[in-house]
Amino acid sequence: DAPVLEAVAVGDSLLAWRTPSGQGTFPVTSLGDMPPYPFLVSTLKSCNANLPTQTARDRVQLPYGDTYLFLMTDALGRWYLRELHEGREPWRQLLDLKDQPAFARWAEDKREHGHLQNDDLTLIIVRVTVEGEQGSHATAQTG
Repeated sequence: DAPVLEAVAVGDSLLAWRTPSGQGTFPVTSLGDMPPYPFLVSTLKSCNANLPTQTARDRVQLPYGDTYLFLMTDALGRWYLRELHEGREPWRQLLDLKDQPAFARWAEDKREHGHLQNDDLTLIIVRVTVEGEQGSHATAQTG
């Protein structure tokens, strides 16, 4: 069986994925679902009493081949969801960013043209390769 990605979310970030057979996002699937004031994990334990009820969980079966995971903070997540809604392929732009300076130039350009909110930005891209064929033992590698 192919490996399963177990995702847990709290706060205002977005996980998006692109596989050979499709795409998805978690914990929201549309821009309208992004909360304006999300629950955030606090450094004060007493402020986290509602944490269990504010946590979303999902499982995503990773298909054979390369899957790209994009973990991003809310401003970038809003851009990504808007791009999807408008029929574009935002993962292509993100995969073209080869290093931190390229990401900074890209973000500044997006901000200058009003396509990206002026907020903190964090992006992590993980490639997961699932080798094997259906019916055989699968192994996953990240890179």
